[in-house]
Amino acid sequence: MTVDVVLDYALPPGIDLEQAVDATIAVGELTNVVYVGRPVFGPSNSRVMLFKLEPDGHSAKKVPVQFGAASVNLIDIKSGLQPGDKVMVSDMSRYDRVAAILLR
Repeated sequence: MTVDVVLDYALPPGIDLEQAVDATIAVGELTNVVYVGRPVFGPSNSRVMLFKLEPDGHSAKKVPVQFGAASVNLIDIKSGLQPGDKVMVSDMSRYDRVAAILLR
């Protein structure tokens, strides 16, 4: 993406006005949030079912999760998960009718 930038101050000596620059543009900030990697089907502000890894590490159960704000690769968890919970964010649509799975 190309963005035009206007600076409020003079450029330091030796800076070329046509020089390409890599930057990150922050349009907002969230604090004290629980988040996970954004699932392939993860629209912001939606309710989905995710497989959450059980403490035994050998099974996962489907749990309802409420998403909040999303970025390109992360999504805010409003409810349904706690810090440290592990979930499957890959495409699990083939298991839509299954409530729990065993892991090998």
